[in-house]
Order: sequence, then C-alpha cells, then structure tokens
Amino acid sequence: MKNTSQKIIRISKNSKELNEIIDLWRKNSKTLGFFPEGAFNEYAANGGILAVISPNGSVAGYLAFRTVKRGYVWPVAVIVHLCIDDTYRGNGYARALINELDRLTKTNFFRIELRCRQDYTENGVWPHLGFTKAGEKVGKKGIPLDYWIKEHRPPPMFALWDKQKAVTKLQVVIDAMILFRLQEYEPGTNRMDRIQWEEVQSLQADWLQDEIELLVTKEIFVEISRNKDPFARGYTKKFASQFRSIEFDEVFFKQVEADLQNQFKNPENKESDIKQLAYAIAGGAHFFITQDNPILKKANYIESEYDIQVMPPGLFIQQLSELVRSVEFHPSRLAKSEISELPLSIEDFPHLYNYFRCNHKKETKNSLKLLYEIFYPILNNMIPKLSKIEMKTH
Repeated sequence: MKNTSQKIIRISKNSKELNEIIDLWRKNSKTLGFFPEGAFNEYAANGGILAVISPNGSVAGYLAFRTVKRGYVWPVAVIVHLCIDDTYRGNGYARALINELDRLTKTNFFRIELRCRQDYTENGVWPHLGFTKAGEKVGKKGIPLDYWIKEHRPPPMFALWDKQKAVTKLQVVIDAMILFRLQEYEPGTNRMDRIQWEEVQSLQADWLQDEIELLVTKEIFVEISRNKDPFARGYTKKFASQFRSIEFDEVFFKQVEADLQNQFKNPENKESDIKQLAYAIAGGAHFFITQDNPILKKANYIESEYDIQVMPPGLFIQQLSELVRSVEFHPSRLAKSEISELPLSIEDFPHLYNYFRCNHKKETKNSLKLLYEIFYPILNNMIPKLSKIEMKTH
C-alpha cells in the first residue's frame, strides 16, 4: 500500500532541508546534470525550490524552478529539476510537487514548461502530470529533447506575445579553457579542478538551451592548433566546431585589442586570452565566460567600457534570471523595439485588472469593470494608440 502522507514546503536559503536537497541532487546528478552548489542557495533565496517531506521528516524529493520573463508579458515557470528519492518513488510525491507549483503559478503565469531527454525513462511521466508535448529539439549532446508545457490559459490580448519565445538568446562566448573543460569526461583529482569542471559542465544543462547560445571565437582554433598530438588536436577541433563562431567587426576588434593590451600588461595574460576577449566584445556578445583570474579581476573595467559582463560559469548560472532581465531591459535591446498596434477587447479585462486596480483604495473588480465598459469605447475611438500595443523585437 502506498504511503501518501506528505507535506510540501517552500525552501529558503536558511532552511535546514537545503543540505538534504543538495545531497539528493548529488546522488542523481548523472540524470539531473551538473548544477553549481551556489545555484541552490540562489534558487532558495528566490523561492525557486519546493520540497516534499516524508512521514519521518526527511526530504523525499524536490522541485527547482526558474521564473522567466524574457519575451513574455507574464512570466513562465521553467522546471530545472524534479527529483524523488528512490526510497519514496511511487507515493505520488512528484505529482504533489507539480500540483503545488501549479497552485503557485496558476494566477499570474503563462504556463509551466520544461525540456526532458527522450532517452530518459522519466520522460514518459509528464503526460500523467498534466503536461502536453509542444515540440522537440536536439540537445547539446545530440540527444533529442522533448518540450513539455502545462498551460495556464494565457490572456487573449497577449497570446500573440507568446510567440516571442524565439527572441534572440543570450550570446555567451566561452574561452579556450572553458571549451577544453567542456570536452573533458572527468575532472582532475585536485578538489579545485573538480569544482571548476563541474561549474563548466553546468553550461550544457538541457534547461539552459532556450536561454543561451554558447559561442566560440576564431582564436579558439589557433589555441587548438598548438596541441602537438594530432589525434587530440583533431578531436578537440571537431568538438569546437559544434559551436558557432561569433561574427565581429574587424576595425572595432583591433581597437579593442589595443586597449586590452594596455590594460593587461601582466605577463600572466597571454596574447591569445586577450584576443578571445576582444573578439567577444567586437562581436557584441552579452557575456564572456572564463576561469582566468587575471581577466576576472578586470571584469568591472571591461563591463564599464565595453558593455559585456565577464564572469566564471558558476556565478553565471547562479545569477542567470537576474542577468537575463538586465540584458532584456538594456537600452541597446530596447532600441531595437518598435510599437505597432493590437486592439484591446472587453475579453482582456480580467487579465488587466491586477495591473490597473487602485490597491490603496481597495477598488473592487466589479467597480473597475464598470468603468472599463463605459470608457473603453470612448478611449478606443478617441485615443486608439493608448489601447493598441504590441512589442516586436528584431
């Protein structure tokens, strides 16, 4: 007989259950993928981890999710991990976690979504949890990923905006050392090597593929050519070729390279390291991911001068939601937007209510709706541009 006794809690960064969750992830990291330990703290601080507690008080499973607003008017909840301890499987705990996420997101979210590898047995459970397959794509390792969604009936006026999913991904350039660590199947025996390797591997997590595009620079292939082992050289070149090489402005590149050479006069900074960064800047990348300490020490200067953020992979994963918003609302992105027209209708009122009600006067939904019904025809005729809006991003 199944034991269905359960309690769902929302984890904070101070929750005693957080360490149990991290341990559960480690036991299942082969399937869940690499995830920087600091990212758990960040998700917990943002309310992005739910845990199901077994009758004996231990963590039986957890769900980690992100709130994504990029390309949408209302946010989407993206499931990053759903993991139930082997001991407690078959007790309905996965459904309980999904139901709680559904409850939390039902009112003000478009939907819940996730990607899952087709070769995982767990991929078959999503239809039973209320998800619908909405597509598929090939993942980083060449294995197909299914795209699952659980709709929350998006607002009529904004349904068209949902197509903005194809908005440009974050352009993330990786340096040669990151590429080489991505290629490695196992880390070194040194503890720091293992930590850095795990952080790099997290860049290829399936749940990231809708958000970022990993790019390389042409200098990568110069670095690869220095390997005297022809087999290793060919293997690495083939691996690097799966990433798109960033396009860049040659004149701007030379200007940036000259400036960086003045900034990085320390012998620790190889010419190749500077060139990779210069290519990323000249190509207009949003981020440059590296574990090179001398370059990381200059991150503030580089960001202030060239509008590109330089950071290690672990920090990038931890702060991804905040970083997405900072890029989405940066003037350089908004400058590419234009206003066109999309008529409002009475059907849109229920979804506009939460945005326009006067909270401090405790305005009721019915009173606001009455005003809306009276003034909607007048405003729609007299001031059409106030009632018609659609954002298009090129």
